[in-house]
Amino acid sequence: MNWAVIKDGRTMLGLVLSVLLSVSAIVLAVNDIGYWVALVVMALIVLFFSIAKADKVTRQE
Repeated sequence: MNWAVIKDGRTMLGLVLSVLLSVSAIVLAVNDIGYWVALVVMALIVLFFSIAKADKVTRQE
């Protein structure tokens, strides 16, 4: 990651949100709550869009 990606608030928010969703999914899976699958899917979607945004920011420079 370069400095432009780190400074971009939207990209960092998406990456942090993806990690939080993944951790929440692990907690739900350990407690045998079935919503963990939805959180994993949401985390992957957020991660995909965050990486796409990071790629766009990197290519602009």
